[in-house]
Amino acid sequence: MKVDLHCHTDASDGVLTPLDLLSRARANSVDLLAITDHDTVKGLQSLTKLDTGSIRLINGIEFSCHWQNKEIHVVGLNFELEEPKLIKFIQSQQELRKQRAIRIGEKLEKIGYMDTYSAACINGKTESPGRPHFAEALVQMGVVSNQKKAFHRLLGDGKSGHCKHEWPNVSEIIQRIHAAGGKTVLAHPSRYTISDRQLEQMISDFADLGGDAIEVISGRQNPLVTQKLAKLSVGHQLSASVGSDFHRPGQPWADLGCCVPLPSQCTSIWADWIA
Repeated sequence: MKVDLHCHTDASDGVLTPLDLLSRARANSVDLLAITDHDTVKGLQSLTKLDTGSIRLINGIEFSCHWQNKEIHVVGLNFELEEPKLIKFIQSQQELRKQRAIRIGEKLEKIGYMDTYSAACINGKTESPGRPHFAEALVQMGVVSNQKKAFHRLLGDGKSGHCKHEWPNVSEIIQRIHAAGGKTVLAHPSRYTISDRQLEQMISDFADLGGDAIEVISGRQNPLVTQKLAKLSVGHQLSASVGSDFHRPGQPWADLGCCVPLPSQCTSIWADWIA
């Protein structure tokens, strides 16, 4: 069975519509799919009444949060989509994103780049655009030649257009998802800029706080990384998840369904969902 439990549509910072993403997943022979847009279930909700054919669709979302003053991401899976308290929390997260986007626009305006917030809203089709939407606006304005340069010059950490998020801590995210009947997954743990010692501490803390799983596989990654994360998941009695973290076509290392199967010693997060 081909599984992908981490991907994004244009409801957050992906480029495909939910329908187009579903079509691509079908073309790539994905069997079990979770759409995990950042702080929104809008894209997922647009598919709930559709016949997804051979694909089983799992409710999903990706939340940003803080661990030891570092921003990390937690994926929520298989929760109750219309749970009132979770919906209210998602709305509050969207408002945090909006206020941050407004501040980014103000910072960019101070250094001469006007109306970037409005352009980012258009690019993201939302009043709470993310930094990729600002990066695309800067490309469209001719300020930079590509999004990577936009982050390097203006939007990356410590740059003139960067604004720190006031995200909740990881324990609150875990509690919110559990209260909606879902499972929590520490997203792409090997991609954070931390030492091996900090990585193990982060996973240990996540387990102690009641987290359910880690992404043992994120896209096409080094097999040695997979084995290291598999060992950590087993050692901390956490289940394992896989996800491409797909955002756009043209990135074969993060295409839908590109992940290899989990190592045999791992217990999959989805084992009980397909029984």
